[in-house]
Amino acid sequence: MSSWSQSLRSYAGTLRSLAGRLEAEPLRPVYANLEEVWVGPAATELATDARTLDRDADAVGGELRRVATVLDQRASSIEAAEATAAEAAAATEVLTAHGATPTSPSPPPTWR
Repeated sequence: MSSWSQSLRSYAGTLRSLAGRLEAEPLRPVYANLEEVWVGPAATELATDARTLDRDADAVGGELRRVATVLDQRASSIEAAEATAAEAAAATEVLTAHGATPTSPSPPPTWR
């Protein structure tokens, strides 16, 4: 695994961790207790604002997870390209070891 793909996977893990923390610490207990203790316009407004913050945190957490998934996909693409390049290099070494000379592929025919 290259340093690029390792970095991308590390970043993805960090984003998932942040998303988990955002979603794990909602304000629900705070505004639920607020409504139980003190009912009135100010309590309702604070509870409404807290619900909005919870929804925002959930949305940000979802976006962080989406970006983390994209980073994992990019890391997989990098790893697949590296594996293909390594296989091609190994095949060239085998051919060279058996006396074959690597040839460049002939250009495709031009169709008119």
